[in-house]
Amino acid sequence: MTATSKHTTAEVTMIFRLTQELARRTKQPTLPLLPLCVNPYADWSAHIFPAGRIRLILVVNSVSLYPAIFPAKGITSGTALVHEAMQALRATMYATGDLALFEKMVAPDAASVQFSTVGNRRLTGSMNEMAKIALVQMYYRCQSPFDAGRHLTDTIMSYIGNDFPVEVFRTMHKQGMPRESPQHP
Repeated sequence: MTATSKHTTAEVTMIFRLTQELARRTKQPTLPLLPLCVNPYADWSAHIFPAGRIRLILVVNSVSLYPAIFPAKGITSGTALVHEAMQALRATMYATGDLALFEKMVAPDAASVQFSTVGNRRLTGSMNEMAKIALVQMYYRCQSPFDAGRHLTDTIMSYIGNDFPVEVFRTMHKQGMPRESPQHP
C-alpha cells in the first residue's frame, strides 16, 4: 500500500480526505481538494476527536457516511492511518455482515491512496455530529469505541437524506454517483 499526496488522480484508486488537525498529525503537506472518486466505495473522510484523555479517529465513507472508529495512538503517518483505517473498516463491516462488500469493493482500491482536504462543510459537520454521538455511546452506555462506531452505522443522518449509513453504503453501486460532490460546501 502506498499512501502519498503526490499521485495524479489517474494513478490513484482511493482517496482519503483529512481534516486539518488530522493532516497535521500525519505530517501531510498542504492538501489539494480532489473531486469525488469515480468509485464511491473508494472515497473516505477522516476526523480526529478527543474522548477523555485519549484521541480517536472517525473514518467515514464520503458518500454514505459508513463509519469506523479506532484509537489515534501511533498514527503519525499517512501509511499508518490508512492501515489502521482499513483494519477498523474490515472489523466494522464484519460486524454488520458486509465483509464481502469490503473485500470486493473497498480493500482492492486501498493499494494506492491519495490524500485530500475534506472541503465540504456539510460532511465535516456530519463527522462532528457522529463524533458527539459516539462520545455519548461511550460515556453513558459504556460502549467501546468499536461498538460506538458500530452504533453509528444504524444512526439516521440528514447528510444522506435521513437514511442509515449502512443502508446507503450497501446500495451505492445501484444508485450511481451521489447528488453532491465533496468539493461543494
